[in-house]
Amino acid sequence: MTRYRPLLGFAAVLLVLAGGYLAIGLTRIGRMQADLGQVQKALEKHRTAKAMVLADDLAKKYPRSQAVAVGLGGLLEQYQLHEPAIRQFERAWKLSPNPKVAESLAFCKWRPGTPISRREIDEIRGIYDRGLARWPEDPGLLNDYAYFLAEMDLDPNDAVRMARQAIASSPTEPAVMDTLAWALYKRDRRGDLQAAYKLQDKALQLDNGSVELREHLITICRSLGNNRRADMEESKLHPGKHKGNQDRTKPR
Repeated sequence: MTRYRPLLGFAAVLLVLAGGYLAIGLTRIGRMQADLGQVQKALEKHRTAKAMVLADDLAKKYPRSQAVAVGLGGLLEQYQLHEPAIRQFERAWKLSPNPKVAESLAFCKWRPGTPISRREIDEIRGIYDRGLARWPEDPGLLNDYAYFLAEMDLDPNDAVRMARQAIASSPTEPAVMDTLAWALYKRDRRGDLQAAYKLQDKALQLDNGSVELREHLITICRSLGNNRRADMEESKLHPGKHKGNQDRTKPR
């Protein structure tokens, strides 16, 4: 699941600013916070044109600040302004490559659930490949790359391998467990579905409020023919939809 390390929101950016710029004084940090706050306020009021002007001005005001670039990228992505968000994450990567920026840039270019071209797929894989070349054991990169490969049906074996590497570092993280379960479900070798079910069930126990985890468990249950459990979980998403036992055919 692509949320092990989510895009940096505004509150997280303030922490980055505080950590990265402590040496240059609280006054400068305060100015950066205030400037980012102005962009956020404009976005909250749906004044997109003004927000873009403020964002451009802020990028020019702090041309060497990765924290500002990441902060702008996160805010713009949050409000579905994908192309300018990508530009900010690309700027952040050029200033100082790190795993979190690689994850955010790849995720912003992917936008799960939206169609992407072969060229875009290659670009996203390139970002992950460059990131893992520098940080081969980073669990966030491994997790996100594995989920991307599984969700896009690109390379199920590599997806399972990377997801297993990620879970070795984060064995109780529900999002990482979900990624391995989903990769196993997509690969669908002998025994994969049962292993996926056990993992997904455990992940949902740890994060019972997650809609995505529950949706994945429902899909896996349907593939196993466990329609009673699938209906039970679906009723939690849509109360009242399933009353009584209903026979269903396997979708796969």
